[in-house]
Amino acid sequence: MNPANRGAGIPDIGLFTADQFQKAADLAPRQGQLPSRGVLEAESPSQNVNEIAASEQVKKYCAKYGLVIVTNLREFLLERELPAGTQEYIPLAPLRSDAS
Repeated sequence: MNPANRGAGIPDIGLFTADQFQKAADLAPRQGQLPSRGVLEAESPSQNVNEIAASEQVKKYCAKYGLVIVTNLREFLLERELPAGTQEYIPLAPLRSDAS
């Protein structure tokens, strides 16, 4: 689910919690809600995940939403906003290239 543009662009997926929906059956959160668990930005497998994370767009998402999962569908990084206004990059487990 894409969150609406809240001044930082439109990330690929917003990570909302159940309490952000009016009813459990709703397909969209209540209007005006920011994703309480951050957002996800996915790019092509040919792109370097570190370069994606360092992009101005992802920095805007991080400043607005606090947490961004960045992926090229093979590797994953968690980028989070620190109190000083800088970002921290936390590598997450990559998908195995020999997985079947």
